[in-house]
Amino acid sequence: MASRVCWNCGIAAHHTPCTEQATRADDGRWFLACTCDNCRTMSIATANIAHLADDHRSTAKSQMSGNKTTLAWYPQHTLGRRFEHVPDTIAAAASEVWACYSVAQYRAATIMARATVEAICKDQGAATGNLQAKIEHLYEQEVISRGAKDAAHEIRFLGNDMAHGDFVTAIDEEEAADILNFLEVLLEEIYQRPAQLNAHRQRRLHRATTPTT
Repeated sequence: MASRVCWNCGIAAHHTPCTEQATRADDGRWFLACTCDNCRTMSIATANIAHLADDHRSTAKSQMSGNKTTLAWYPQHTLGRRFEHVPDTIAAAASEVWACYSVAQYRAATIMARATVEAICKDQGAATGNLQAKIEHLYEQEVISRGAKDAAHEIRFLGNDMAHGDFVTAIDEEEAADILNFLEVLLEEIYQRPAQLNAHRQRRLHRATTPTT
């Protein structure tokens, strides 16, 4: 089977078929379930092999696994996101925001983004009051900048509507993308950038105290 960059582990890895036969859909495309040899996560390979009849499932698998036809893969991209320097519980919630967005579940992405902001506030010591008060507390304590505070409030405004069942106005892709960008601002400012600065500082101090030879 051809290699691809795995949507889950991000490694260009060989993918092994995990079924004996391919399956043909109503639109004529063939589908073959495969697993990444690196992380064992499943992907679906697809191919247009128009000349094969429905009962030629083994032949279709042979052609697809033998690199005898052009393949497309699903999922095409990572569904969620990885956040290296973010606490695990918050990183998992934030990743779910991106996963919802990737499959056009924009209301769910917005609601999860609001919940993630609430979790961030609690993690940073703002555990009392409503979400508006918690965000303001982080700003007053100089945990976040004015720009990050405004981004958090925008997530809160739209997330409140969704959480309270106000579905009259649909959330489109552009609005959901804005929410993702606002959440990324928060994660970057509170977790990612301080961790990167600290790592840089440690390397600088190490160089300053390490004798040159």
